[in-house]
Amino acid sequence: MHLRLRIDDHDAQARLQRLARTLPEQTRQAARAALKEEAQFLTPLLRAHVAATLRVSRRSFLSSIKAKVYDAKTDRMPALWAGSKVPWLGVHEHGAAIGGKMLIPINGRIGRKTFKRIVDGLMRQGNAFFVRNSRGQVVLMAENIAESDPLLRGVKRRYRKAEGIKRLKRGVDVPIAVLVNRVTVKRRLRVEQIVMGRVPAIGARLIKTMRITD
Repeated sequence: MHLRLRIDDHDAQARLQRLARTLPEQTRQAARAALKEEAQFLTPLLRAHVAATLRVSRRSFLSSIKAKVYDAKTDRMPALWAGSKVPWLGVHEHGAAIGGKMLIPINGRIGRKTFKRIVDGLMRQGNAFFVRNSRGQVVLMAENIAESDPLLRGVKRRYRKAEGIKRLKRGVDVPIAVLVNRVTVKRRLRVEQIVMGRVPAIGARLIKTMRITD
């Protein structure tokens, strides 16, 4: 996910770049300092927003969200970048419709690797089959047998909790996942809105730091 503010007017871009080449290094350093100060403020703000909106289990995920300043080219003004290297995070920022046959776990979230291990293991055991329920949904099921206990332990626990069952009898069928053809992911994050809301403060900080007068 990357957020960029662009000036679409080519003449304005050209004037800005000409101005950058004529600005003294002291002014560029002042602009860089102002943007770095804003980046230090913006990074925890964005991480707190994502943590409050999404269910985050890995600390490394939040650490990928940051604001940073790019200032390698001396003939250009410093640039403030905000975003994450996690490619799918943008789906939660803008929303998306994903097509294709997909299995969606039932009764709680399961990590991608864990879910794949469960399904692959059940398939190898021959203990995975599809049924159509009363609502017309195609559901992946597994029989509650001793051989599958290591794979089904977490699945059965979540199923018992959801259904209010204390103990599952041997031989009963346990729902694993629903087969769907399309998933719509709603927009949940407001990262771009937060960044845009900081633009006036960034401008004010730049004016103060660079001592620009109207």
